[in-house]
Amino acid sequence: RLILEMDSQGIEFPKLDPPDIFIGVIGEKAEKFAENLALDIRAAGIVCHKDIMGRSVKAQMKYANKLKAGYSIILGDNEIESGKAELRNMLTGEVKDISIDTLIDRLMKYRGK
Repeated sequence: RLILEMDSQGIEFPKLDPPDIFIGVIGEKAEKFAENLALDIRAAGIVCHKDIMGRSVKAQMKYANKLKAGYSIILGDNEIESGKAELRNMLTGEVKDISIDTLIDRLMKYRGK
């Protein structure tokens, strides 16, 4: 009802900026790790979304595309154990192997901060 009333009064909802990065997750261990990583990324002032629906990897990437995320990263047990993951530029499709520890610094660099 509130949304209908706001709409009838001509109140516009602000458009949200697309996320700088989307974190996809495979597995329970990765889920907790990704939650903490997302908090750290957001604390650095970077807009970050993470899958919370338990979608398949393919569905997560479709969702990241729908959100118009700048970058995506998929975290699973292997990535957490190795400390490395693939960072994908969602616009160009370019993929870079990165250390998860350097993710925030790289995103800041890409954003020009």
